[in-house]
Amino acid sequence: MDNIDSKMNTAIIHLEKEFNALRTSRANPSMLDNIYVDAYGSKTPLNQLGNISVPDSNTLTIQVWDLSVIKLIENSIIESNLGINPQIDGQLIRLPIPKLSEERRKELIKIASEYAENSKIAIRNIRREFI
Repeated sequence: MDNIDSKMNTAIIHLEKEFNALRTSRANPSMLDNIYVDAYGSKTPLNQLGNISVPDSNTLTIQVWDLSVIKLIENSIIESNLGINPQIDGQLIRLPIPKLSEERRKELIKIASEYAENSKIAIRNIRREFI
């Protein structure tokens, strides 16, 4: 029974991480968790290339440690389909979070419901396996 409980909790934790990665109108450093940069010969998570901070509710900043990867980080952010245009200022990359349009809100609703449905299916499969 404990094994089933831990599997279901893992599915719920995964759903929470997916929800946190969705871009809403508030800046959240976890939005960048799914972005990987082709740096140093491998795919490196963005949070390992610099400090990510939230100076205000509409802006994220990335303090990059190595100037040679700034252009790679910028390209990765643009290709991530978050709808954010990075602004480079020396070692600092600013990510202004635009307000959500009605079209983007509807798109986010579809994505969130897809995440929820996938988690429901995973929990049903765990329950079915247990039974």
